[in-house]
Amino acid sequence: MSRPNSSSWRTLRDYPKYVPAYCDLAELQLRQGRVPEAMQTLNDALVLAPNDPHSHQRPGHVLGHQADYARALEQFTKASELAPNDARYRAKRCHGPGHGRRI
Repeated sequence: MSRPNSSSWRTLRDYPKYVPAYCDLAELQLRQGRVPEAMQTLNDALVLAPNDPHSHQRPGHVLGHQADYARALEQFTKASELAPNDARYRAKRCHGPGHGRRI
């Protein structure tokens, strides 16, 4: 995990099942160039919340920026299947995995 003084790390220490903190920590790790750690953090979030569409969308962004478009599309497709009426997930699937910069 990231540095023990980060607020995301403290939140995870105190509330280990709070999925949004995993996503925040992964974003911090990505900004620090720690992509493998960020993917592991996002995978940890997926284990906790496998039916949360956002938990699938975030790894899709990272995979898209790594040019792993097939795996990114799998994540975006899963997110849109979990929330078929949510335009955010359908739009990401349509725009493609390389679209956008932020996870």
